[in-house]
Amino acid sequence: MEDKKLIEILYRRYNQAALQVAGRQPLAFNREALNASILNLPIDDLGFTNFDGTSSTKIELLAHRKDKSKAFDVFRLGRANGRVWELVVIDGVDVPHKHLKTDSELVIFNGGGFVSHNEIWSRYRTTQNIKIDAGTAHGFVTDPRQGATVFLSMQPNPIQDPVTRQEDFVPAGDEFPIPPHFLQWRDDQLAALAA
Repeated sequence: MEDKKLIEILYRRYNQAALQVAGRQPLAFNREALNASILNLPIDDLGFTNFDGTSSTKIELLAHRKDKSKAFDVFRLGRANGRVWELVVIDGVDVPHKHLKTDSELVIFNGGGFVSHNEIWSRYRTTQNIKIDAGTAHGFVTDPRQGATVFLSMQPNPIQDPVTRQEDFVPAGDEFPIPPHFLQWRDDQLAALAA
């Protein structure tokens, strides 16, 4: 199946799951329910494979991190069309970092905020495509009014090695710090939501 069709199907399935509501809040505002719905997305009919060539029928949670500035989860779908496909959930501030061995193409499934390419920061929104070349520092400041940012990440090489679990991850926050006004903007949005 070609990439465009696969992305459309995954986007539709994600949004069908996101229509489920926890109370009156959309799924993107309930991290536990969001993560469970991603893990349960049906992918067995989409032709994903594992690194050993067997059929990938279940989504794998690769990383689950939560600290004072962000919550971050990575879910591996498998390989398709020569690339590794993953769903990533970020809620908060993701400090700029680099992947030295691989380019990435991102498709935003939910959310908005700001993303960096080295020192350049720009807004992103749902359905936007973002390309990040290997060695380019990138980070996120998510908009809390839109819930967690969820994006599909496709890259020719895995960011986390499937055998050793080592990550192609180099911190770049000292070289490309987050501008303070973006942090203040996020704090202001959080304060407005709490009021």
